[in-house]
Amino acid sequence: MDLNEITDADIEIKQISDRELRPDTCIACGNEDVKIATHSIHDLWDLGSPGIVRVLRHEQIRWECKKCHEQFTVFNMAVPFNSSYTSEVIKYTLERVLKNGDSMSRVAKDLNELHHVKIDVSTISKWMEKERDKTKNDQQGNEKPTKLPASGVVTMDGTFKSVDIKKKDLEIVGDQPFSLHLTRLKNGKLVAILPLGKAKTK
Repeated sequence: MDLNEITDADIEIKQISDRELRPDTCIACGNEDVKIATHSIHDLWDLGSPGIVRVLRHEQIRWECKKCHEQFTVFNMAVPFNSSYTSEVIKYTLERVLKNGDSMSRVAKDLNELHHVKIDVSTISKWMEKERDKTKNDQQGNEKPTKLPASGVVTMDGTFKSVDIKKKDLEIVGDQPFSLHLTRLKNGKLVAILPLGKAKTK
């Protein structure tokens, strides 16, 4: 996203940072001394208006334990994972296509011309495919289960959102299995943490 190319509208930037989601302890050793290892800025297209371009500027943080040097990142639920668009853009698009029956090309045209959201039909098509898969899985999950004799064992099940791991994270994680840690911070927020392995030594 190059905001310098925008000359026909005002630009509104809303900022959000992972700093407010600082882990209370290291997920590997429990140490409370956690520092920022790296940070990067990621701009997402948000729903604008004919005269205003709206952008959500997300500061992504990679945390590191000062004791064991384990690195990890916290998923910010306010920002769609691995996306260039806010949840409002995705919701607007799904409602236009699935509920109103508008064509993907018409929605893409309106987003570009009326809302200053740079998007193409192929991106919308991928969202439609994911939404259809989600609906199909939800329908299968709502089917009445077959009643079986009690086994005496209690199990718990959960629904997790699939995530795509970025290439730069793969370089750190290596061959170890991926796992998400759910924890509640001292401020009451429930967060999901992805361990990235030990920091590379120089």
